[in-house]
Amino acid sequence: MTTSTRTRTRTRSPKYKCSSILVISGTNSGVGKTTVTVGLMTAFAQQGYIVQPFKAGPDFLDGMHHEAGIRAGEKEFKQRQSSNGWMMRSPDNVLASFHYHSQGADICIIEGAMGLHDSIDGISDDGSAAQIAKWLNAPVVLVVDAGTMARSVAAMALGYTVLDKEMRMGAVVVNRVGGRVHIDWIRDAIEHEGTKIGGLLKDVGTGEAVLFAGALPQDGSNEMRYLRLAALVEENLDMDVLFKIGQTSRQVAQVSSFLSTSIIPPPILQPEPSKTCCRIGIAQDEAFCFYYRDNLHLLRLAGAELVPFSPLTSSHLPPALDALYIGGGYPELHAQKLQENETLRKDIQSFSQAGGAVFAECGGLMYLSNKLLLSKAETYNMCGVIPISTRMTPHCKMYYASIEFTSQNPLFPSGGAHCRGQLFHFSEI
Repeated sequence: MTTSTRTRTRTRSPKYKCSSILVISGTNSGVGKTTVTVGLMTAFAQQGYIVQPFKAGPDFLDGMHHEAGIRAGEKEFKQRQSSNGWMMRSPDNVLASFHYHSQGADICIIEGAMGLHDSIDGISDDGSAAQIAKWLNAPVVLVVDAGTMARSVAAMALGYTVLDKEMRMGAVVVNRVGGRVHIDWIRDAIEHEGTKIGGLLKDVGTGEAVLFAGALPQDGSNEMRYLRLAALVEENLDMDVLFKIGQTSRQVAQVSSFLSTSIIPPPILQPEPSKTCCRIGIAQDEAFCFYYRDNLHLLRLAGAELVPFSPLTSSHLPPALDALYIGGGYPELHAQKLQENETLRKDIQSFSQAGGAVFAECGGLMYLSNKLLLSKAETYNMCGVIPISTRMTPHCKMYYASIEFTSQNPLFPSGGAHCRGQLFHFSEI
């Protein structure tokens, strides 16, 4: 399905409307959905579309690949965003966030996490990509790894179509197809069941896709890989068909109705204040880069001025700060440089000891500890704010968590309050 030589005239949508919306998901992790997603985003960007990327699920790395791929495809790009039904609690919050971030985009592409229906339990769709697709009334493009099957691909696609009648299957993208006979059998089987084929990819799951298994998108040398991936996707996927499938989304009408009936706009849609009430220093560099954009936006809406600094390169904290926010990232990959920046580590320790508010999570918590142990022979000094040491392990810990605050919590003093979050780390105290 070659579509690489076409030309088009883009008609820009009204400000709040996104012309096409696609949810890219897979039967399970490892089938190539991030590879397909990044390839599509980069290819659409190369063709002049303004692409808004989303990640439906608790993940930071995939979103960074989204942004890097779009940046490789065009100079104008929109920042990555996250959308998670369980963590955001309600369709109203998801719709409001989507409306806010999709302004000015031609196509919105939402990548799911894990399998399409994988959620917080075995019964509901809470926290799944399917939930987001239903709330947005958006079609799903299902990525299937056909490396060891043929007609069974159609059975899988049919099963995903009928399991939840409220979810709409738009097309199937078949990855790791073999020769001509394999391709013909798969195409015949899927089309016989009445499902559209978005494209067939040969061995993308074992070649360029390795880049996205854990590589860091900050490395500028990856740009040509993104562009090669875009060329591969454009050559093998019918992008015109996929764009038109995305245009069948009814999300625009739903958002218009939702906004017109809301007496009080959701927080994310309220105007930013003209004055700020506090200054929050936020650690932002290659070592600390895991932040949900909506959280930063909501802090600004609450009156905070976010002042960036780098634990890797800033010699001192910015002046006149009221609080620090240190998110997750890769302190283990930059431990030597973090240790060498002794003046900043001492500033953070002094700020905390003087009573300054510090909010740190994941890698940020590791940075506040006394020491970071990468191995028995490799230990690095951190900030020494918390009298603990942390170490890296070969095992990943990943799950959702609900947190209840006690009355002694200085940042959330109303005892009994709850929030939702996600744990994903290879470290331990």
